[in-house]
Amino acid sequence: MRVVKIGVCIIGLIFLFSSLAFAVGMATYQGENFTMKIPSKMQVQKNYNYGMGWTGPRMERSPLQIFVMGQLKSFPPQPDMESFLVTQTGIASNKWQLADQGQSSQGWKWFKVYQAVWSGKTVVAVIGHSNSGAFIMTLGTTTEDFSKNQQMYSDWFNSIEVK
Repeated sequence: MRVVKIGVCIIGLIFLFSSLAFAVGMATYQGENFTMKIPSKMQVQKNYNYGMGWTGPRMERSPLQIFVMGQLKSFPPQPDMESFLVTQTGIASNKWQLADQGQSSQGWKWFKVYQAVWSGKTVVAVIGHSNSGAFIMTLGTTTEDFSKNQQMYSDWFNSIEVK
C-alpha cells in the first residue's frame, strides 16, 4: 500500500513539474484585437501583409510557425475565408478536416477549427468572426513535433481570445 502511495506521489510531482515547465515556456501575445499564449522566444514580425486585405503577425520558432491574419471591420463569408486559407497554406481543401466549431465563445461570434496533415507537417487553422472583424489563425509544425506537444498546441487554441 505504501509503495502505491509513493508511486502516486511521484507521478503527481512529474505532472506538476511538467505543467510548471510548460507555464514558464509560454508567453501571452497581445495583438490589436486578440490575445493568445505562444511559446516564449518566438520571432515576431508584426503587421505582415498576407495579401487581399489580410494583415497580422507572423511568429516563428523552428519548427513552429503561427500566422494570424485579420481583416478588421470586414466580415468575408466563410467559403471565401476557407479559400484564402487554402491559398495561404498551399494545402488542398480536401486535406482539411473539421476538428471543432462553436459560437459565442472567447469573443468569437462563430469559429471553425480545421486540421490538415500533409507532407510531414500538421497545420491547425482557426477561422471565424468576432465583433471587430474576421480572423484566420494557423499553427503549423512538423507532424512529429505536433504529436510530442499536442497538449501545448491544444492550450494555444484554448488561449485565443478575440475582440
